[in-house]
Amino acid sequence: MPALEPLKPIDVVVALRLAEAPEAKYEQLRDHLGVSSSWAHAAVRRLQAAGLLRPASRTVNRLALREFLEHGLRYAFPAQPGAEARGIPTAHSGPPLAAHVVAEDSIVWPSAAGPSVGRAIAPLDDRATELPQRCPIVYENLTLEDALREQILLAVPIKSLCRYDCKGLCPTCGVNRNQQLCDCDQTRTDPRWAALGELKNKWQ
Repeated sequence: MPALEPLKPIDVVVALRLAEAPEAKYEQLRDHLGVSSSWAHAAVRRLQAAGLLRPASRTVNRLALREFLEHGLRYAFPAQPGAEARGIPTAHSGPPLAAHVVAEDSIVWPSAAGPSVGRAIAPLDDRATELPQRCPIVYENLTLEDALREQILLAVPIKSLCRYDCKGLCPTCGVNRNQQLCDCDQTRTDPRWAALGELKNKWQ
């Protein structure tokens, strides 16, 4: 049995485009993403083999893709901000999050034609710097994935616990939940990350 070819970064870009445009043909993937048709074919084969596309189709397995993006992407294709450079805004500096996240440093994909200066991370694909013009929706989705790749969210503990069975403190009123209950709404989420939530809900 032949060994499965591992996923490549471009495969994530192709999957994001197919999630938004399930009927996209290979020629459209070529035009939207700036890849050759043969590269698009190869990416689809790898995505099918990985279970991120339905067998023998270009239909995204949304549950599997969401799980991979949430929990596997930063391990498979990590990104660590480096030296300052001019480039295309991404991660928390990209369009979906920039208005909601206050940060000292901007994050960019290096590009001499970029409008911003910030700490540089390598995009998932070298052609990603063309996406703001070629396919804005994929550009915006990739910036959200970069927020996960550079570990903005995952570096922050969900809650601090003193022991395994600790119920923690209420983040709203501060009451010790080990001693008493409160009536605070526990379903609220940080509005700065609403764009990521919308992307997750879209793929449910």
